[in-house]
Amino acid sequence: MEQLIEQTFQSFWNFLGVLVLLTGAGKFVIELWSKFCHYLTIRKRGYPPAHCDVEGRFVPFDGDIDEDYK
Repeated sequence: MEQLIEQTFQSFWNFLGVLVLLTGAGKFVIELWSKFCHYLTIRKRGYPPAHCDVEGRFVPFDGDIDEDYK
């Protein structure tokens, strides 16, 4: 571990490379957790209701209603 820290702070480019690798790994883990929570929500409550889009976000009503849906 001491060698990794020493190598990381040896130069700016080493530090930047390690920072990019850790940021990418962090984003991957957060995205994986987000998808897992989304899976659990759909499993518990079913597919999002009609007033939401596929991701479950609220879609505002613009006032236009098709004749088929009246």
